Amino acid sequence: MIDFNKLTNQAQEIMFAAQQLMAKFQNTQLEPSHIVMAMLEAKDGIASDYMKVLKLDRQQFKDAIMSELNNLPRVEQPVSTQQLYLSQDTIKLLDLAQNEAETLKDTYISIEHILLAITQFDNSKIKNLFEQFGVTRNKILNEMKKIRGQNKVDSKDSEEKFKALEKYSQNLTDLAKRGKLDPVIGRDEEVRRVIQ
Repeated sequence: MIDFNKLTNQAQEIMFAAQQLMAKFQNTQLEPSHIVMAMLEAKDGIASDYMKVLKLDRQQFKDAIMSELNNLPRVEQPVSTQQLYLSQDTIKLLDLAQNEAETLKDTYISIEHILLAITQFDNSKIKNLFEQFGVTRNKILNEMKKIRGQNKVDSKDSEEKFKALEKYSQNLTDLAKRGKLDPVIGRDEEVRRVIQ
C-alpha cells in the first residue's frame, strides 16, 4: 500500500484536489480519472506544466475525462471529503508510480511518476486515452528531462526547485532564438570582456 507521506507536496495537492472532485461528482471511490482531472484543473505547478507540454490541456481531452467522471457510480447523499476510498485502479496506479520513482532512484513520488505509471497501466481507460492523444512513456520522459534536468526528487518540495531557475532568471538563449533581445550596439568593450 502506498505511503502518502512519500508523495511530494504538489502530488499531495493533486490527490487532495482529486478527492474534492470525487466529492463534487458524488462518486464512491477515488479513480485515476479524478487524479488526471485534478492535474488538468491545476492552475500552476508541475502538473499544469506537464498538461501543457503534453498537449493534454485541450478541450477534447478534458471532455473525454469529464465523460469518464460522469460515467462513474454515484451516491445520493453527499460524499464526505474526510473519508477517502481508493479504487483498486487507483491503488494499482499509485503502486506503479512508486515503482517508477524507485526505478528513477527518486525518494519521493511526484507528478511525473504518476504520469509515467499511467503509460504502464495495461488495460486501463486512462492509458488508452493517453495513447489516443499521443502521450507515450518516451514523450513523458523527454519532457521530464527538460523540466527537471538531472535533478532527483529527494524532498517533498523538489518540484518547486525544478522551476526555480525559470522563476528567478531569464533564458537569454531562448530570447535570442525568438528575436526578443535588443541588438548589441556600442558595447565593443563589454563584448571583448565577455569573449575573454
